[in-house]
Amino acid sequence: MSALSSIRQTGNVPSVGETLSGRAQWVRHLRAMHGTTQLLGGAWLGAMLYLAIAGYAIFGLLLLALGVLVGALLTLILTNAPPKVGRVVMGMPRNRILMQLAVILGIIFMTSFAANSYVPLWSEAVDIFRGMGKAYFSPLLVNDPAAALGNPAAYFFIPALLLVLLGARWSELGMGGGHRVGQMMIVWGALPATLLFLVLWSGAATPLLLARSLLTSALIYGFGAEFLFRGALQTRLLRLMNSRWALATQALLFALWHVPSSTAALNGDLLAGAAFAIAHYGVLGVALGVIALRTRSLWAGTAFAILISALSLISAA
Repeated sequence: MSALSSIRQTGNVPSVGETLSGRAQWVRHLRAMHGTTQLLGGAWLGAMLYLAIAGYAIFGLLLLALGVLVGALLTLILTNAPPKVGRVVMGMPRNRILMQLAVILGIIFMTSFAANSYVPLWSEAVDIFRGMGKAYFSPLLVNDPAAALGNPAAYFFIPALLLVLLGARWSELGMGGGHRVGQMMIVWGALPATLLFLVLWSGAATPLLLARSLLTSALIYGFGAEFLFRGALQTRLLRLMNSRWALATQALLFALWHVPSSTAALNGDLLAGAAFAIAHYGVLGVALGVIALRTRSLWAGTAFAILISALSLISAA
């Protein structure tokens, strides 16, 4: 008996019928996947494929996606499902949520695509805080003294005030104590904190650079963006749609928000900037959205965002 016959008799080589049946089963699995998984997965794969074809390095983005996947699984295991959020479908409550959402989307647009344009009232208000930042913060402490107060104003102070005036409750914007926040800080912060320690220990960064990067991240990037996208946007979306679509929508908008800065960093290549924004910031948006949803709080996600941003600042220094 030949080796090939032996293998066929033991069943190690599937028949044509078994192969077709297996493929059909995979097709059924793909069709059964939730629309958000197909949307996010397709966008990520398309972005990674474009970056690879265009000659950009994607290994770091692959590691980021893998780390986020592991962190998300641990988060789902270690936390309890959040309580159901009552969705509004009609009447004044829905109109109020839609008005709040319109304000948030307007601010997202003004702080990204119209960041360098003059917008009446908005520009004056933000410029007041930018002037205060220049007056009270030294370049030795933060990378951009004007943004040290200008960004918190644009991402947190002004949006929070407008949302409260439009009927939002402070407790529903992620500002509470939350659920298992400390555990999630350890889960998501352990790796970036370890990397920061190794950078410091190896002499690649001084203690002053580390402190400056952490302070810059906290004031300019971390908490404000977390409030705008997870505290304000995601919580409003949860009143209008299920949690999967709310997570996907805020993650894609988070990526879109970073397209101008990503494009500028890649020498004006818009397609590469959009692809990088999806592959990098879209993945981070999913991670931060999951953290906020499962902990019912912004604090664990804010800590993770600050550490990640500090690493980026140090690597660019």
